[in-house]
Amino acid sequence: MDAKNAVESAPVIVVRRLSAASADRVRDRLESAGATAAVLTNDD
Repeated sequence: MDAKNAVESAPVIVVRRLSAASADRVRDRLESAGATAAVLTNDD
């Protein structure tokens, strides 16, 4: 696997207290960049 593919396929975890609306925006941006995203909020 070349370096570019390794970086693109690496999982990323972002931990921060987000409102539900902010979490949705973060997930949408990650997915539009080609990542798979699951976002948990303070309510989860």
